[in-house]
Amino acid sequence: MTPAQLLYGSSVYAVPSRTLVALPYAWQQVRPEEQEQLSKLLAYYRVALGHVQIVHREQMTAADFDLVGISRAVLFGVGSDLPFGKVTRIHHVSVVNACALNELRGLEASRKSQLTEAFKSLFLAP
Repeated sequence: MTPAQLLYGSSVYAVPSRTLVALPYAWQQVRPEEQEQLSKLLAYYRVALGHVQIVHREQMTAADFDLVGISRAVLFGVGSDLPFGKVTRIHHVSVVNACALNELRGLEASRKSQLTEAFKSLFLAP
């Protein structure tokens, strides 16, 4: 029995951590085709758009990832010193730095493959 079960009895519920999606512009400025693309991308990795926290940030630093309830984050076109297409661990958050949503379709094959592997690692790893 876990300590939580001992403390709260048998009615313990695990609240899933959230995914942070950072965009360099407000959600209202995201074009419908970009919204659809983001929704499909997340759905492919079994994450619903309604289950992510979307923030508007032009820049993000390590201090920005010290958020309660966030276990992973994807930066789409947000200024950061993180490497492109790699999972980076900051505090307790796994972060992938990606290109802007409107650049995903035109991404060269090697960078697209790199980003795909990073997303697999971020979303499908146990």
